[in-house]
Amino acid sequence: MTWGAIIETIDYIDPGFRHGLFPKAQFNLPLAKYMKAAIELRVLVSKQPLYTRGNMVVVRLARSGVKKRPFYNMVVADSRRHRDGKFIERVGFYNPRATGGEESLRIQMDRLNHWQSKGAQLSDTVSRLVKQLDRQQKATQSPE
Repeated sequence: MTWGAIIETIDYIDPGFRHGLFPKAQFNLPLAKYMKAAIELRVLVSKQPLYTRGNMVVVRLARSGVKKRPFYNMVVADSRRHRDGKFIERVGFYNPRATGGEESLRIQMDRLNHWQSKGAQLSDTVSRLVKQLDRQQKATQSPE
């Protein structure tokens, strides 16, 4: 293990390390002690799933379509990414301008539930659309 890997591991646990918040005298121990500590920290960190390491995963709408005719993909993405940027998975779509027999909303509920079970947060709009879809499905299933 190199010094770079050790510093990277310590930096993950304590970001203040790189900014010189600790005296350098603390780091005069032999390299073997640092390596042992870094290996233990790496094992602890590697057992955590990616989405629990401080990266919040959200389910939100990504806009596409042309000017004045929006179309939204419902995507699972890292919260730090841009609205229309890179995403992890597409779980549905929403077409607010659907007319006639066009489908305006489709959500893969099994995938949405899968991501929610892993800690993904729904945006306000997505949670509203999920409730709307549930109401639509209940209305079609129960003939009155």
